[in-house]
Amino acid sequence: MGGSTHRRRSTGASVTRVRVPAMDRTQQEAIADLFGLAARPAPGTSFRLADVNLAVRELTGRPLEVVLVELFGPIGDARAARASAADERAALWAWFSAHPVVRARELEDWIADVRAAGIRGSAEATLREDLVASQRGSAGPPGSALADGLSGGL
Repeated sequence: MGGSTHRRRSTGASVTRVRVPAMDRTQQEAIADLFGLAARPAPGTSFRLADVNLAVRELTGRPLEVVLVELFGPIGDARAARASAADERAALWAWFSAHPVVRARELEDWIADVRAAGIRGSAEATLREDLVASQRGSAGPPGSALADGLSGGL
């Protein structure tokens, strides 16, 4: 139950209920004891997060969030991480599109095509370095090293 609660809390979404996963008899009995239930909960039973927090606080003297962090590590916020990554990508593409080399070589349409098609692997993470490196010159026409790097040499 703790692992699934930690995963749910780390999504960044508001969590009000947690579902008990499939458990063996000992785990079911532990959950029944935690909540003071007369019978073992069936797999798939859900509990209000407030009730879980209250039961954990009564048992340990600490809030559920503290116990989850101790057992499973920091509670993340996947929604915020995705939003931050999207903002970083947008800023990178804006910088790239406005770069003097791109403007001088009239590569805006090509940049739009590359962005629309997507970049394989981790090329987006090294896009800035690739552009700067392409300015220093290459064996082929201007910008070809950058184009080859982004397109995988196709």
